[in-house]
Order: sequence, then structure tokens, then C-alpha cells
Amino acid sequence: MISHQVRQISSAITAVFLGWGIAVADTPKTLTVYSGRDEEIMRPLIEKAKKDLGLNIEVRYGYSQN
Repeated sequence: MISHQVRQISSAITAVFLGWGIAVADTPKTLTVYSGRDEEIMRPLIEKAKKDLGLNIEVRYGYSQN
């Protein structure tokens, strides 16, 4: 079961995508997300976004060295 906080974050990210007018085309696109949130919270959201949007999403967490 997805927590209320993850749903709120998911809704916010979806709103940003729609606001930017990101369209998913036949060619895979890569989106880099810089996150200060805990990876445990973000992982399910990122995986859902990858599946739903058909994007390759790379996540850079606050502790990432690369």
C-alpha cells in the first residue's frame, strides 16, 4: 500500500510534468531527478513514473557522488 506522503509527491510530480507539457514519444527520453528525499520513499514513485510515462528516469539523491 502506497503511503499518503508518496501519493502527494506523485501528484506534485505529475502536475509538474503536465505543466511542462512533457509528451512521451516513441523515442525513450531520460529525465534526471535530483532528490533530497530518502531513497526508500522515492523508489516506488520513480518506478511508477518510469512505467506510466515511459521515461528513463535517473535519480540523484542528496548523498550521491555521481
